[in-house]
Amino acid sequence: MHLKLRLVLIAFAGIAIFLLYINIVFLDSLSRAHFKRMLPESVKALQSLEKSSLVDFRLVQSVKHRTYENVQALFAGKLDFTLNPFGVYDLPPEPLHLEVLFGAYRRRGYHTLWLEDLCWQWEWGLVKDLLALDAELPMADRWRRFQAALERAEVERVDLSLASCHVLKSLNAKDPFGKVPVVCFNGKLGDEYFLDYLHLYHGAMAAKRQPYISFFMSNTAHDPSGLRAKNLDSVLPKFIRSADRLSNTLTILLSDHGNSYGPYPEDTVDGKLELYHPFVFVVIPDQVRARLGPAKMDALRGNQDRLVSFLDLHYTLLSLVDPKPVVPLEHRQFRVNERGLWQPVPEPLHLPGLRGATHQPLVLRSAR
Repeated sequence: MHLKLRLVLIAFAGIAIFLLYINIVFLDSLSRAHFKRMLPESVKALQSLEKSSLVDFRLVQSVKHRTYENVQALFAGKLDFTLNPFGVYDLPPEPLHLEVLFGAYRRRGYHTLWLEDLCWQWEWGLVKDLLALDAELPMADRWRRFQAALERAEVERVDLSLASCHVLKSLNAKDPFGKVPVVCFNGKLGDEYFLDYLHLYHGAMAAKRQPYISFFMSNTAHDPSGLRAKNLDSVLPKFIRSADRLSNTLTILLSDHGNSYGPYPEDTVDGKLELYHPFVFVVIPDQVRARLGPAKMDALRGNQDRLVSFLDLHYTLLSLVDPKPVVPLEHRQFRVNERGLWQPVPEPLHLPGLRGATHQPLVLRSAR
């Protein structure tokens, strides 16, 4: 698309005619409490940012203790608590509808990038969640099937994701879940390759003044022992510190749920509660804060201690490119704003007699 047309579309979307790049880094199976336990250098990196640059949603809650449902809520704004969870080894009842969010951005001239550390030739990851998995087909047909699913989902590029098959094969593994103590290649952590690639991608797109929204899912913390998450602490601080220096860039660092495997979530109360207590950190450089304006920034900061979910985050992202987002009737029971976290969400009801995993009172979102 021609640059002038791209800028016109962005202006129409109400983004104050400036280019806004969006980086989403998604750490699977890592609760807020475990992030603080295992990643002290990453915590220091977050604390080193200017206070005005960091927004920390301290009461964010998971939709379910599984990735599929949380990503579906984030990208499609879809929740259905009437459905029984599908089996871990079964195909989902429907594909991830990434096209709801990615499609809205592409219609405004954005590029879309999806990165993951899973092999598309195996049974996990985007190929499964888009219902493109069919291991009985010849490899060439499987690739065409996957490409068609990516196109329907408005995923323009997967780039470095395709190297994951080669990296895992070098480790005699088909996936990184638990059996591999560390995912590395040529002496470099897998996550470092992806985070470096995001930096290079941003530089290339910024040089051409082409807006993008990127999503990187890391499965390093998807480990029954809970110990492998420590590997992230050697690469994540650099990425966090650089996020505040990326021009016109909104960076979202989040997880979907806590560790759902092993004795900690099975045998302890804190482990069970951490399943539903992920984290969401948003890094907003001064240039982006100025463009967003004080009303939106005040709402973001005010929502830091409100009960929020990935459904709120969905509308937060969607409203940046959709001038009139519509909250369907079934979502109104969750008191969701059409502008997401750019508007104040209802204050929580505190239940002081009950204590959560971090020894804070449990809260419910007010229905008032």
